[in-house]
Amino acid sequence: MFFIFRLMAVFIMVFSLSCGTVEKSGVAEGNQKNQPDKMLSKSAPRPEWTNWLAKKQQGDSFYFVGESSEVGSKKSAHAMAFADALAKVSISFGLTVSSTISDIRKERDGKQSYDIGITNKLTGSPIKIKQFTIAAKYHEKWRRDGKIRYDAKALIAVPIAEMKRINKEINGLVGWGVLIKNDSHTPMLRDALRAVAQQKKIIINGDRVDLLADYSMHNLQKQLDVAYFLLAKVDYEEPVQESGAWYTRVKLTISMVSLVDGNEKWSLVEEVKSGEYSKDGAVKLGIKKAITIIIDNL
Repeated sequence: MFFIFRLMAVFIMVFSLSCGTVEKSGVAEGNQKNQPDKMLSKSAPRPEWTNWLAKKQQGDSFYFVGESSEVGSKKSAHAMAFADALAKVSISFGLTVSSTISDIRKERDGKQSYDIGITNKLTGSPIKIKQFTIAAKYHEKWRRDGKIRYDAKALIAVPIAEMKRINKEINGLVGWGVLIKNDSHTPMLRDALRAVAQQKKIIINGDRVDLLADYSMHNLQKQLDVAYFLLAKVDYEEPVQESGAWYTRVKLTISMVSLVDGNEKWSLVEEVKSGEYSKDGAVKLGIKKAITIIIDNL
């Protein structure tokens, strides 16, 4: 009997201690959660740029500050802040996007590009930021509710020239002009450009720019505040006379050129043979025939 009472006493003592242990553990855990947030470390003294607004111009660049908070790892916090900074570039153009690090692409030359969330009205291709640099990074390590969390900020710099290029692409502005070889042909070529623009639903902007044979793409890019240029060009052989009439071959090219990257986006080419009773008449007739074929085939 004594043994039974002793066993019961031991059992009661163990039970009491275990209950007390559980209670203390719960209090400790509760105290840890209720502790105020505490910064454990930071990457550097907090830099002044972390207090900037989303966009700021300095020198020849615009700067954008991205941020992230309550992130479980330092690497992810920096990546999310970087993506947020790029999203703010999009927002500066009036676009609403939700950016992730997956929107950032590696180009063939090893440089990064970022799809800003809109496609070009003329080409249908995505408009990208192709020139930007990560100017600075910053992070803080915190303990919040008993868990380790990271806050980060990223500062990216986008050259003003790059911002202007993107704005041109977004607006899709198109200039137009004629490569002059003979002034008397200009009215026909001007009308041809208008007809092609109408068929392709291209809105041409501003006055016509007539070009000389020695024009350069670089000068056009500096001269015109547009993203694209619609160009009409005529080449023809010197007319030769046969049986009292003049004959020539005429080649008409109507093309769309990007003033952003200098590349030709598309071209319409038609080559015809024509004859008339004067040299200029033969050339004009050839131009008219080539225009008609191009327009009919649109």
